[in-house]
Amino acid sequence: MKPIVGRIEDVEEEVVSNAVRVYRRWLISKKHGSMNFAIRVFRIEKGGMSPPDSHDWEHGVVVLSGSGIVTIDDKEYEVRRGNFLFIPPKASHSFKQTGEDDLVFICVIPGSAVPPGK
Repeated sequence: MKPIVGRIEDVEEEVVSNAVRVYRRWLISKKHGSMNFAIRVFRIEKGGMSPPDSHDWEHGVVVLSGSGIVTIDDKEYEVRRGNFLFIPPKASHSFKQTGEDDLVFICVIPGSAVPPGK
């Protein structure tokens, strides 16, 4: 396995199909040789949101820029640059952009949660 050093903006951004104005970049994942975790960067444009979702795995989130509302198990949390979140396994969660700037955050998930081809 080789080390990887890269820049976020050099990674292709994909549309998150079940969301509104949400985009994702897979920075580190199985295709890079990481079997234990994946790091993704999400960008939610003005007026964008992700629908409620839940999984068997936990998430670690760090907000890089912008502001938004994260709903976890029906409780709303206002977030902005510098906030971090732990989303427990099976917790319902969604993200909504607020403010003027895109909401951008890092999301770390376990390797077992990475879909094939990612």
